[in-house]
Amino acid sequence: MREICGDLLFNSSMCSSGKKTADGWGKQKEITRQKMQRSKARVYLLNTLLKNKNIITRKNVLTTTALSTVFSRKFCTMRTMRTNEVRSTARARQITELKSDSDRGTGWTLLVSEREELSLMRTLPTGQSFRWKEVKEVTDDVIDEEYVTFVGVIGERIVKIRERGGVGDDDDFVIEYRVMNESDDRESCNEEIRTYFNLDNEDLKLKELFDRFSKADPKRFGVLRKFVIGARTLRQSPVECLISFVCSSNNNIARIRKMVDSLCEKYGEKLECSDSGDLYYAFPTVDALAEKCEERALRELGFGYRAKFIPAIAQELQKRGGEKYLLDLRKSSVDDDEWETALTTLPGVGPKVASCAALFSLDKNNVIPVDTHVWQLAREHYDDAGKLSKMESTKTKPKKATDTTPTSTPTKTKQLSITPKMMAKCSSVLQEIYGDNAGWAQTALFVAELPQIRETLPQNMQTPTKAQKRKLDKTVVLDSADALLTADYAVAE
Repeated sequence: MREICGDLLFNSSMCSSGKKTADGWGKQKEITRQKMQRSKARVYLLNTLLKNKNIITRKNVLTTTALSTVFSRKFCTMRTMRTNEVRSTARARQITELKSDSDRGTGWTLLVSEREELSLMRTLPTGQSFRWKEVKEVTDDVIDEEYVTFVGVIGERIVKIRERGGVGDDDDFVIEYRVMNESDDRESCNEEIRTYFNLDNEDLKLKELFDRFSKADPKRFGVLRKFVIGARTLRQSPVECLISFVCSSNNNIARIRKMVDSLCEKYGEKLECSDSGDLYYAFPTVDALAEKCEERALRELGFGYRAKFIPAIAQELQKRGGEKYLLDLRKSSVDDDEWETALTTLPGVGPKVASCAALFSLDKNNVIPVDTHVWQLAREHYDDAGKLSKMESTKTKPKKATDTTPTSTPTKTKQLSITPKMMAKCSSVLQEIYGDNAGWAQTALFVAELPQIRETLPQNMQTPTKAQKRKLDKTVVLDSADALLTADYAVAE
């Protein structure tokens, strides 16, 4: 029995190894031949076992079947390993080609090759930055393959960035970029773009962060993780980030983007695409805003009450040292109040805007910007002890009654007001769960609340909207009224 098994192992290994071609992997013809040899090996195995008189007994029938299963699994495993090797080689070859294109200056430059580290759709149009626009592009080198592509401005560079590869196929996934205007310093260009996406900080590997967040919060983050893969926190220019979020107060993303574009076009440096001639604009410098920007002009552009704050902020920053003053805040500790005091003493900058600037441009990765959406999320999913709900205060606004008789009761609407104390408490609740880099966890949780992501979540993972909440409250009230009526009838009977 042992001799037969030894011979079979030798023959099967010889068949599985096959003859390698010059490139080390074998062409399609060689792969087909190896498959046929493996099939013959299985037949040889069974025939040899069946012909041996010492094996064909009732006692050894099970052994024969088991050996067949073992060898079958062995061949399947080897085939899987070979397939993975081929895929890995193809991916490595693809990345090498991208690097070669970059070296020649004729193609795209590789940025990311791991899906879990960055997703353009879960990072750029999510309310962190307002300078990116999605465009449609189909390449000629891959038939009918549509890319996720964005065009935006980083510093003084027009950048086109795209994701390559089919959805869910990690072997073909890659993110690459091109600079669309003249740039003679490729090394600093690559460094600036990688810095913008926070890719060179070893402590901010997104996969490792998500592993920690999932372990700390398995019931929610652990479930949501696969829906927010690649939701990365940006590291923007502090001036651009701060002014953009001043525009964001009581506003929606489309209108914020329009305001930022108008501001750049009026006061920023003109940038031109080398191939198409399309015009883009850099974000204005502190000096340009301080010396040229006027409240009246911004009101004409539709900035509303925010128009008075932007030139005032620029003038105050100019007195404090310009953009360098904000860049120096990156060195301050997240635990002290230096950055918060510095930002909130600027005109029109409150705790929410200061927190956004700190997280998205000043390396304060533990900071959590809190608005009504984040508050609702935290209260719904992380307030088991009721600490947040107890802090809620509402402003009651009576509406005009349609009837002037004494019996009419004015209807009331409730508007949630988020105070600085509520912001601090909400932040501390989430920071206790996620620890360091809690701001990155909040970014991913916020992305999961966006309509395009939310609709893909399981029903029990979706945070109820305000309309759903009102409907639920009405249902609870009606159920309570029915219960009271039933009780009254029971007492009467």
